[in-house]
Amino acid sequence: MGCLISSNSNACSCLPICSYTLKPLTEADNNADWMSHVARHNPGISFNNLKMVETHNAASSYIEERRCLSSVSRTQRMTLKRQLELGIRALDLRFAPQSAESTCSNTFSVQHGMHRGAEFYSIFNDINAFMRSYPDEFIVLNFKYEGKSRIAINHSQLSNVIVSIYKAFSDSCLTDDDYNGWFKRGDVSIAELIKTKKRLLITIHRNCLDQMPENRRQEFKQFIRSHNIFFKPEVISSRWHNCEDYTELFQRSSKHILDHVKDHKLMSTQLILTPKTSSILKYISCIKSMRVDQNIKVLLKNNRLNRHIRSMSIHDTWNYLAMDLVDYMPSKIRFVAGLNFDIKLQIFKACIYMNDLSIDITDKLASMIVKRNSIWILSWLHDVGVKLDHRSYSRLDIVYRLDSRLPSVSESYEIRESDDFLMNGFTLLKKTEDGDFEINTPSTMTEDRLIDDDYDEDKRVIQMTAKIPFDFKCTDI
Repeated sequence: MGCLISSNSNACSCLPICSYTLKPLTEADNNADWMSHVARHNPGISFNNLKMVETHNAASSYIEERRCLSSVSRTQRMTLKRQLELGIRALDLRFAPQSAESTCSNTFSVQHGMHRGAEFYSIFNDINAFMRSYPDEFIVLNFKYEGKSRIAINHSQLSNVIVSIYKAFSDSCLTDDDYNGWFKRGDVSIAELIKTKKRLLITIHRNCLDQMPENRRQEFKQFIRSHNIFFKPEVISSRWHNCEDYTELFQRSSKHILDHVKDHKLMSTQLILTPKTSSILKYISCIKSMRVDQNIKVLLKNNRLNRHIRSMSIHDTWNYLAMDLVDYMPSKIRFVAGLNFDIKLQIFKACIYMNDLSIDITDKLASMIVKRNSIWILSWLHDVGVKLDHRSYSRLDIVYRLDSRLPSVSESYEIRESDDFLMNGFTLLKKTEDGDFEINTPSTMTEDRLIDDDYDEDKRVIQMTAKIPFDFKCTDI
């Protein structure tokens, strides 16, 4: 049977109750300013049409990692500021009183299930710090009383929470007049929204209203709205699919998206596996794991979750994807952010160079474009039909254009079967803005192996070559 408490973050993954093994993120995973890029390149897109990622139980990373059974409750492992820097734009924030005895106090904790985390109001500092660093980004905060804590909450305590949230964010949040005026029904574009200096939409779950006596609910509802907080069902259509099988989860998620009628509400679908109570005995005996990170590994095995996200990209009805442990394969956040760009990605030529082979994949790569603006290769073998040499890097040479208004671009990439490959408006236009491209005359490209006789040499070409490791060998074809 597995241990109850793990003090080793590298503990065996076979044990059902262990800490997580952290995976380092790089600077390339920083997507902190993606909304400001959208505002520049697609200023007309309405906020109601944006696509984003939400973190489920976002503040559960503040639950102590070494607590007994904490791996069941810690659905995230990064601070809120780091999640926002990764590109998250909606946070599911849950709270409960610190103790059942403190019925009149204003002391609350981060809470998920039976596990208590940091002092609740302290996490607001992370959110405000991010907004100071990135003033052109917009965030949705969804607050919820964690009823599974089994700690009752009363009218006075809930009022204290509302007032504290208002004091922390009153300068940045949408007001009731805003929401029922210029913001209503998604008419506002992302560029217009940024100009208003309003940076937050704050909602609270309906279960807070359920804690009120029947004769005080309408009064409390008005009290909440007077503090610029909205009831979540009024502004967001969200569905918890409540299933522990990934096939069932994807089927329910797809049906939710297909059945949803686009209206003034934002639409969130939760891509989360939920273990059932019947699994507890199997869990304790190590037959089945309820650990959040093990559920994520089930979703990510064979790129199941990422393929589902990629297939969902063709639908316009959804806004948010709610997920656990978003730092597992963070490229899915860049993929979702890139769907918001109004560009037309064109592939002129694409070749893979591997050992002594040259493989033309132009047509296949072009067929992988989704929403006109994104290519996300999850497996070169399954998506493109090319088996790469696992012993070394191969090279992808590609000529593409983001838009008819922009010059064509030639790039070289190191690729491996174990790595995914993403090209979209966010990853490519950001490089252009940062000045990473070198402008060359057309003559520079005339002898490039990618350019065939049909290529238009009169167009200006930008060339950028990725850095090749010193042991990389490639034979010219």
